[in-house]
Amino acid sequence: MAGVLGALSSATRVVGIAIFPALIVEAILQWRDHKSNILISLPSSFGVLLGLVSYASILGVKVGDPLEFFHSVDIFGPQRVSGFILFPQVIYRYVFKILTNIDYSYFPIVFSSWLEFLTAILFGGLGVLGILGLLRNLGKVYFVKLRPSYVVYLILAYLIPTFSGSFSSMPRYVLIIFPAFILSAVYMSKLPRLLQALIIFFLVMSLSISTMLFVRGYWVS
Repeated sequence: MAGVLGALSSATRVVGIAIFPALIVEAILQWRDHKSNILISLPSSFGVLLGLVSYASILGVKVGDPLEFFHSVDIFGPQRVSGFILFPQVIYRYVFKILTNIDYSYFPIVFSSWLEFLTAILFGGLGVLGILGLLRNLGKVYFVKLRPSYVVYLILAYLIPTFSGSFSSMPRYVLIIFPAFILSAVYMSKLPRLLQALIIFFLVMSLSISTMLFVRGYWVS
């Protein structure tokens, strides 16, 4: 069932491919704990790839290029490129080219650009915390541990959208990265009540501004 649903995911969104390695890791973990038959669970995990292969096959027939979804990324805006851009390059572009050159007199673009960047930094940091959690105690610092399959999904689902060279739309891309929300909830619960209240206030204000801009037709994510 996981393989079938994973296939539907990768057929509709390229980020669905992140489920594939996560299921591989989960299959191995459950086999190690004697909870599943790896001869069934491991091959089933490869079912996730069938969705992407099916979609690519349709594109090959319709437009003559099975990777059209990859080769035409740049039509969605000048920030994106049809190729693989490494994560450090995307950070560099935002810090030294985008955030320093936007028109700060035009609030909608300022808000959306910073929302994209801060969301990317926040969820990237949660990804790092997820990795550190697999190592548990480092010195006197304690990190929350997630299942390794969750961490694999978190990292890949976060990185795949950035390969286009942009953090554009990151606020909605991260909505499906559920392990990051688990981590944020656990870490936030350990903060003082006042700091929790300030964070919630900031999030509510950001949501309110985003909603007001969206209903007026401005780009939010």
